[in-house]
Amino acid sequence: TETDAVQEDARGGLGGDDEEVDESTSDKDRISSLAAFQKQAVLHAMKFPAVKRLTYSTCSIHNEENEEVVAGILREAPHFHLVPALPSWHRRGVGIPGVITDDEARKCVRTVPKEDNTIGFFVACFERDPSAAADPPSGSDKQHKKKSKN
Repeated sequence: TETDAVQEDARGGLGGDDEEVDESTSDKDRISSLAAFQKQAVLHAMKFPAVKRLTYSTCSIHNEENEEVVAGILREAPHFHLVPALPSWHRRGVGIPGVITDDEARKCVRTVPKEDNTIGFFVACFERDPSAAADPPSGSDKQHKKKSKN
């Protein structure tokens, strides 16, 4: 059966209208750490063969947690592609030269808190290419087969 998956950062990022990134090392490190974790979580979920669509959502206004994570996922999971998220939403993702194209970014949604009267958030929807086979989760499939034989 087909499965949809959602990966959401549970307010891990900085998305409030009054939250600015402190240029201190701790905020930069926190955002980098969150972005790395979020990318790995999505890539892990994409390994399950039943996952046909996956929605990535953050409560963040930062490119590093949003478009940059999406670009990294697209590079590492070529069997998935972006599909338009919330097509009627007026504000789209931001293209970043050398990172994510304008066409890819336009398939994503983002908000600007003070302009959109909401917290900052971002949404990207990935869909598995129909002809692509999923990579099994590393080690778990083999371990499951060994246990079920006993």
